[in-house]
Amino acid sequence: MTKLIQHGKLVQLSLFLCFVSIFACKLQTSKNQSREEYLESINEVYKKPTIRIEGQDTIYSYKPKLLINSQIAVFNEMPDMDNKMHSYQSLLGKTKLLYFWFTTCPPCIESKPCLNHIQQKFANKNIEFISFCRNSKSLVNESLNDKPFNFKIIPDSDKLIDSVFNYSFGYPLLLIVDKQNTIKDVVRFPCFVSDAEWERKLGDKEFD
Repeated sequence: MTKLIQHGKLVQLSLFLCFVSIFACKLQTSKNQSREEYLESINEVYKKPTIRIEGQDTIYSYKPKLLINSQIAVFNEMPDMDNKMHSYQSLLGKTKLLYFWFTTCPPCIESKPCLNHIQQKFANKNIEFISFCRNSKSLVNESLNDKPFNFKIIPDSDKLIDSVFNYSFGYPLLLIVDKQNTIKDVVRFPCFVSDAEWERKLGDKEFD
């Protein structure tokens, strides 16, 4: 009986060490994964098909890049945090970055410093930096106390996002839009984009 117990413990120990080895191997693979490989794995999400949730009208798509070359939705005037009004019409004639987020979204919050860096880097360009936040003005102010954000912020944008833009791609979502309000590029994870890539996206183009 004692030998059986000892044998059982040895088996358990062997299995445990086996699992530890597998985990260590996977961890090492993850650490050795290049940035390009990681971004490729992220981009796999775009290859998933569009799906419709039964009983709902909204089409949920894993392919936000399908928005490229389409027009942004026409929307009426909405105030930003400084009570300046913005609308589809007011955005015409300007190249702009439109950012969609909400205050309790971890990747949205973590993207703020990266977006602030981009705003500062291209501050001398004729580019508008505008964000649409689903939350109220008071909640946005609380969020700004933790992490400032240099984009103009239009609060209370939940109905605009859901009913007018009808975007259901997840958050964060950043659109690069030309002077005719045509979407030229889509960025899901701003912190994964290098300065050189931002220069390619924004620095060498006038988006005529």
